[in-house]
Amino acid sequence: MTRRSPGEGTVYQRVDGKWVTEVPLPKNHLGRRRRRKRIADTKKEAEQICRSLLADVESGRTELDGSITVTDWCKTWLAGAARLTCKERTVAGYKYALDRWVLPHVGRYQLRQLHVGHIETMQTSLLDAGLSVNTVRVARRVLSSALSHAVTSRHIAHNPVKDTRAPRYPEGQRPMLEPFTEEQARQLLAVCATHPDVMAAAFTTIGALLGMRRGEILGLQVDNLDMPAGTLSIRWGLNQDYLPTVDGGWITQLGMSTPKTRHSRRTLHLPPAVRDTVGRLVVDRDQRRRAAGDKWEETGFLFCSRHGKPMWPSATTKRYKRLLNDAGVPPLSIHALRHTFATVCFLNEIPGEHIQTATGHSSLRTTKDQYANYVPQLATKAIDALSQILAPNADHRHLRLVEPENETRRTRKRKEA
Repeated sequence: MTRRSPGEGTVYQRVDGKWVTEVPLPKNHLGRRRRRKRIADTKKEAEQICRSLLADVESGRTELDGSITVTDWCKTWLAGAARLTCKERTVAGYKYALDRWVLPHVGRYQLRQLHVGHIETMQTSLLDAGLSVNTVRVARRVLSSALSHAVTSRHIAHNPVKDTRAPRYPEGQRPMLEPFTEEQARQLLAVCATHPDVMAAAFTTIGALLGMRRGEILGLQVDNLDMPAGTLSIRWGLNQDYLPTVDGGWITQLGMSTPKTRHSRRTLHLPPAVRDTVGRLVVDRDQRRRAAGDKWEETGFLFCSRHGKPMWPSATTKRYKRLLNDAGVPPLSIHALRHTFATVCFLNEIPGEHIQTATGHSSLRTTKDQYANYVPQLATKAIDALSQILAPNADHRHLRLVEPENETRRTRKRKEA
């Protein structure tokens, strides 16, 4: 047996020839002593394990069993830390991504043995299976979140996902949401004003003129409207969630949740076009309620079915696409309405802070990253403005140099002298 000083651990050989490493751990919450034991085939290997365990004790990474796998850790993270900081639907999305794309490739590895090569192999395998670059990026992002919490908890020294490069988007395939042009938006709103599908018309008008998210529009309650004051309050969102079942499958259900961020809880002014379309929708809702009679179920939703139940997002999407076809505009996604709101605001030089408040983003940087960076017309405006400022011909400048006041006084004194 190799004798060491107290706290340095012990390395000894068993009767069967195996080598054992024992390292003392910090006392638990009851003040009791703890030790960690590892088995090795050779003395050299046992000594290496001893040094590794002592390094873990020194850095504080002692609470995790060395045999725990990536799957075990991800389950622990989903059941604990993720639920404390994320909404239920977000946690369900994380679980879906881990179960479907991540854990089949890296779940069997021990957490402390996971390295860059495993992550790169996972990404390559997912791409070879026909998944899009965006899907692979989502998978690595969720895994990185789980591993970052392991680093914060001092269970592992570093996050190997951060040492790998995310797959590049093929040339010209980077996802950039295309908005409607100003002319297309005017044409769409003109059709919405008299379209027979009052619900789809109201949904489209609110999305284009207020920049609200799909879930925020469908989650509107009648009580959220203040027509005399001309305002609308956003307090809830209606979403189509995918939740896991006990048998390992998934079910789809509607779920109400608070808005995406605390800045998303906001009150917006209703322009005349929105007031008109909301008024039409309220009248249409009352007509459907009277026609349903006893079958009507009062849920309070502004956008509801013929029996008063909330509208499924998938059903709303179908009606929205039919409206676009009637208006003769490109079949862009529902989120393109929000994108159109922001880009048109930027093009018309509305301050970014105002756009951020209207869209409910948590920061101005988010607003600019999401929208301003993908509006090429802004660069054209900047170049034209600068060329007018620095034009060689002074008559073409819209800004002229003005002498400082003290310099003007000096010049006047010289002339008087």
